[in-house]
Amino acid sequence: MSDSSLSDAPTESYQDEPNLPTLIPPLAIFRIDIEGLSGAEKEKLTVKRLLSHFADRPGVIGLLEHLDDSVAPWRDLVLAVVPEFTTTDPRKPFSMWEDVDECFRDVITKMMSLDPARRITARETLEHPWFQNV
Repeated sequence: MSDSSLSDAPTESYQDEPNLPTLIPPLAIFRIDIEGLSGAEKEKLTVKRLLSHFADRPGVIGLLEHLDDSVAPWRDLVLAVVPEFTTTDPRKPFSMWEDVDECFRDVITKMMSLDPARRITARETLEHPWFQNV
């Protein structure tokens, strides 16, 4: 993606609007060892990890419908990475990680939905049971 970088990724910021979808940067959720990788390799690995852990078919479709021509390189990268998941290199959905608290998995999965229309709002996040005793 020579025309854009991770910092140019489509993002949404709703600090003052708690009823709009949340956005959590993917690097805040999982560690990616990027030492020695080129910029394009870092971007591809980040997208692959994001798709592996947080993508489902409706989420990918919603994301692709949300991306317009201004972020065509990101759309193209998503489309290039999706077929890389195979039976020998499968997705590893975060929602199925058994060693992580079930309630925490639920809130993170809802916050990280790739489809902005399906992603929970900041208000819904704070009302989630995982936050009730925090």
